[in-house]
Amino acid sequence: MMDKSVSSKKDIVSLFLGIVAIHMYVISLTTESFVLIVVSIIDSLIAFFLGIGTDSDYGHGGLIIGLLVFIASLIKLFV
Repeated sequence: MMDKSVSSKKDIVSLFLGIVAIHMYVISLTTESFVLIVVSIIDSLIAFFLGIGTDSDYGHGGLIIGLLVFIASLIKLFV
C-alpha cells in the first residue's frame, strides 16, 4: 500500500486540472462565455475521476475541487 506522502503523476494531474477548472470557471463568470463553462465542466470531471482512486492528499484535493467546480458550473449553466 502507498504512503499518504507519496503521490503519483495521476494525483498531481488531478490537482492541476482542478486548479485549471477553477480558473476557467472564474474567467467564464467574468466573460459570460458558454464555451468556458463547458470546458470547466469537462476539466472538473476529469479531475474528479482521476482523484477517485488515490490515497494521497493531492488526489483528494483534485477530487474535492473537481466536484465543487462541477456543481458550481452546472448551477451557473442552468440557472
